[in-house]
Formats: sequence, structure tokens, C-alpha cells
Amino acid sequence: MTGRVNEKKEKSTQFHHARDNAIASLGKILKHQKALIKSNAVIYNQLIGNWVSLLPITHDTEEGQQQYEFLGEVVVQEADVLFGADP
Repeated sequence: MTGRVNEKKEKSTQFHHARDNAIASLGKILKHQKALIKSNAVIYNQLIGNWVSLLPITHDTEEGQQQYEFLGEVVVQEADVLFGADP
């Protein structure tokens, strides 16, 4: 955020909600379009890595809960994608 945006509480709140929505959107794409994205392993690994690096979701608690549940599923089902071959 720029200093000008940071000075205004309303703009700051809008920024954080927009950021949270963008992260949640990426998570939803990973969750619901998994078969399509997994056809290219390199892209899938990059998207998962980027999504995890953007977490946490700080302002939208409902989306945060859904995304953390999905993160738990990813950790259990596909730990090798997140942590590599030798975690």
C-alpha cells in the first residue's frame, strides 16, 4: 500500500478486503479447477506455492476459514507438492 492509501482508514480496509478476495479467488480456482490445472504440473506447483505465500487472509474471516480448510486438505493430500519430495 502507498502511504496515501495507508493514511485513510476506509481505503486501507478496502485494500485489505480486495487482497483477501484475490487470495481466496486463487484458492477457489485451485480447489474447483484442480483437474484442469493439474494437467500441467509446473503451473500447478507454482499456483499452490504462490497461493500459500500470499496467506494469511486477515480481514475476511468467512473466506479465511474456507481457505484454511482447503489448505488443510492440500497439506494432507498433497504434501509433496507443498514441501517437495523430501519434507
